[in-house]
Parts: sequence; C-alpha cells; structure tokens
Amino acid sequence: MKCAKLSLLVLGLGLSTALLLGPVRGDDKKDDKKEANRASAKEAKNPDAKAELAAQLVTAHQLIRLGRDKKSPDPLALVVAARILGTTPTSESKQQEETKDKEEAKTVKEPTAKELLDEAAGMTKDEHVVALIKATRKQLDDHKRGDITGPATKYRYIGAGGTTVWTGIFRGQEFATVSFSGESSGLRLSVTMYDDRGHFIASDGPNTSVTVSWTPIYTGTFKQYVRNHSGFGGQYLMVNN
Repeated sequence: MKCAKLSLLVLGLGLSTALLLGPVRGDDKKDDKKEANRASAKEAKNPDAKAELAAQLVTAHQLIRLGRDKKSPDPLALVVAARILGTTPTSESKQQEETKDKEEAKTVKEPTAKELLDEAAGMTKDEHVVALIKATRKQLDDHKRGDITGPATKYRYIGAGGTTVWTGIFRGQEFATVSFSGESSGLRLSVTMYDDRGHFIASDGPNTSVTVSWTPIYTGTFKQYVRNHSGFGGQYLMVNN
C-alpha cells in the first residue's frame, strides 16, 4: 500500500471542515423590500461542533465513492469511512422532503461501519490492510459515543434528472449548514436554497457533494431544491447541523 495514498486520505479528513465554508453565493441578490434571511460575512457565526461532525460525514461518503470506484477500488478508503461513521453520533433530521417522482420513494439502506469493513475485507489480502481492518473493528467495538449530540441525517434516493425539495427550520444567529452527498459514483447534485420569503440564500454544484452554509438573521423556514444532473438515479445523504 503506497504511503502517498494513505496521506491523501488523511489529508481529506483534515480538509473536511472546509466543506462548511464552501460555495455560498448570492450577496448581490437582495430584495428591495426585505433583505434575505442571511447575515453578512462580517456578522456570520463560526461553525459549531455539530457542523464539524457533519463535514466529517460528507468526507466519509466521498471516501465510500473512492473505495467503490470500479476502475480502482480502494479498501483503505472504506476502512477510513467506516471509522468515521462508527464514531460519529447522529440523529434523524427533522427536515422534510417532497418529490413528484414515484421512483424516489424507493427504500434506501444506510451504510454501516460493519458492512463497510466487511466489504473492504473482501477486496484485499494485503496483510497491512487486513490488520488495519481488524484493529478498526476492535476500536469501534470499544468506542463509546458519550453524550455528544451529533448532526442530523437522512438517506434518500433521487431519480435521473429528478428534483427533491427539502424544507427545514433553522435558528437565527446560529451557524447553519446543509450538505447533500451522493453515494453512487458519478451522481452529480446541485442545491439552491431560499428563505421563507423566496429570497435566494445560497447555491452549490453540480458536484458529487454539495454544501450550503449561512447564518440566519432570525429563526425561519428554508427550502433547498436538490437536483440530480445525472442520467441515472442513486442514493444520497442529507445532513444538517
């Protein structure tokens, strides 16, 4: 196993926080009657602990895509993803989604750390990776998540060219972040967000993982329009802090 590849995976974990401050655009889109429910860059709050964990979950799904790449599958990437999923506390998101595509009502399966480790074990006989898998299993068995409340998640399916609208309430004067990360290789998503008065807040994508982060001025409802730009459907993760 090349050290360079391991270094890239470790670096990926370190850079996951950058997702929180990702492409947030729209400062020039304000209504003359009422400004958008988004604090200025100067007044915006810093990411909280839940937001940091949310970014880690997005990184885990990026690693799952890397590990399952048909041209160059990587069991090590699945091991690192399993470690993240197995040590990150989560809860079910209160955000609600609506779609007109019947295909998107498909039952989806949330990936588990154990399944990812089993999948990685079936991909390699490299003694170093096998030892790492064994050590990770023990680490996850011994791990206690404690009382930390983690980010909120939901796993859903989006059809080819489909659009799903997510609606959630976010508190004013608190850093907020929402990410959508495709689990299928090549699944390209975009997200565009509006507040409860229809003002544009932010957008990102199309990409395999997209994130919008902002600080609401006041507690309000926000809609996120998630579009699949791929010619096929696939499962994806929605996570918010």
